[in-house]
Amino acid sequence: MSYRHTDRTADTADLIAPPETGFRLEPSNDIDYRDKFRGAMVGTGIGDALGRPAEGMHPLSIRDQWGYLEDYVPWDGWTSGPKGTLTDDTELALCIAQSVVETGEFDPKDLAERFHAWYPVGRGIGSATWAACDRLERGATWFHSGSASAGNGAAMRAAPLGLAAPFDMDELRRISAWSAVITHADPTAVASTVVMAYTVAHLVHTVPGSLDLDELLTGVDRSLEGLADPELPSRRRPGSTTLRQRIHDVFEMRDQPLEDVFAVTHNGAFVLESLPAAIAAFIVNTESAEGVITEAVNGGFDADTVGAMAGALAGAYHGYSAFPDRWTGDLEFVSGLVGLGDELAYRAELGPSLELSSDPVLDEYAPVTIEGERWITQAHVEAAEHAPEIRHEIRLQPHPQGATRLATADRRW
Repeated sequence: MSYRHTDRTADTADLIAPPETGFRLEPSNDIDYRDKFRGAMVGTGIGDALGRPAEGMHPLSIRDQWGYLEDYVPWDGWTSGPKGTLTDDTELALCIAQSVVETGEFDPKDLAERFHAWYPVGRGIGSATWAACDRLERGATWFHSGSASAGNGAAMRAAPLGLAAPFDMDELRRISAWSAVITHADPTAVASTVVMAYTVAHLVHTVPGSLDLDELLTGVDRSLEGLADPELPSRRRPGSTTLRQRIHDVFEMRDQPLEDVFAVTHNGAFVLESLPAAIAAFIVNTESAEGVITEAVNGGFDADTVGAMAGALAGAYHGYSAFPDRWTGDLEFVSGLVGLGDELAYRAELGPSLELSSDPVLDEYAPVTIEGERWITQAHVEAAEHAPEIRHEIRLQPHPQGATRLATADRRW
């Protein structure tokens, strides 16, 4: 299958320079943007954490084990702390959001550096991302590190890109392409990252209850203008299809039961499968943020990634306030996801500045600046004091637990 990782890299020159379109989205005075920015970030984490235990499972196996999965399943050895634990889907999205906030722009070199600092302790790293980080370790540049893979590892982390460029779709297309090729130097991977980021931006600007699905599909088509979208083999149906066509298939099936749509898309790690599946979970359940995510993860297979993408869409549309307390209250590093949503909204001039805790707990997001360097939480500072020889890598860690583990050389998650 064309999505599987190989050691082959690709020429990214054409992938990182999408043509200009002049396409823009406009803000609305009727939207609570801070709630929606928070929702896109936290929704990514909720879908990731809810789907984590079901990753790789057939839907029937999920039903046999949990009935209908709608609450976090404690991780092995759990005794305290949040049950909803994050994996690479959310950790890499945190890398993107933190990079944009700290640098004031999208800097692919800085982002590649963060990916490289993360991967020794990253949770659930995909093979293409692992290979890219290994190449970065050996000195590759950000535009020569990615594998020729159409896996979903670039699209799954794309929600912050839609928040970083919520108006100018040419900027969104450009930074999405730059983000993708660091790990996935493939035209379908780039196109999927653009679609995911665009859909988040579109939903952020849409008043809840007023979504026009035909308008959304038209926007998706516009986001793909001039981008390579090759035909690739379809796992569930004979022949080949493109990302654009598979998304159209999903929209045409919007009135059918979701299990019938999943029977066409499949929910695997091939982004031609998982991104349309996440979009399907959203458009079949547009009025229920909770329903979007639970339906996505109960579809099985790459459940955490489909859940993460579907969660980002649900959060971008309905907002953080639509998620139940049992999810937000027991999600790992929820303060970081909320805080970065606030900071991205402020950066886009769509929300107030971030209000930080004056006395943060260990896992709480409360950035501090020391000697001109911005640290994500106090836990990062303490970890760097413990292991000063890897101070820079600790500073770039997307999560305080990752910083602590890196500093103590405990790389078993």
